[in-house]
Amino acid sequence: MQVILVGLVAFEVFRDEDSEIWDNFVAYPPGTSLVVTRFLCSTILHMILQGELEQGMQLMKYALNHPYKFSSVFVPFLAGFLQSSVIFLVEVINLINIQACPNNVEAIMNFIALAVISEFDDFLY
Repeated sequence: MQVILVGLVAFEVFRDEDSEIWDNFVAYPPGTSLVVTRFLCSTILHMILQGELEQGMQLMKYALNHPYKFSSVFVPFLAGFLQSSVIFLVEVINLINIQACPNNVEAIMNFIALAVISEFDDFLY
């Protein structure tokens, strides 16, 4: 999380003032309803994905604590690491995507889209 905050501070320091690309991202929200919507969407997605993140971390721990059960510890550890990494990246992308939305409807639609996309990794892992 600290890396994200450092990245956002670096973005503010080095961004071009004439650039209109990130105007929605850095602009103040028009009202408190958008702030509440952003907060609720990010919190709900975090609670949805928390179990999958824990599952990936437990898979990594199991692979390292029981190397005699696998011919190669690298493969199950990599599966858990990739699952944890994907969940972390989905949460970061969700925060960035919701922050860039100019209204409540777009924020909720992007939240639902990312929640559906995040369920696809269950088929792989």
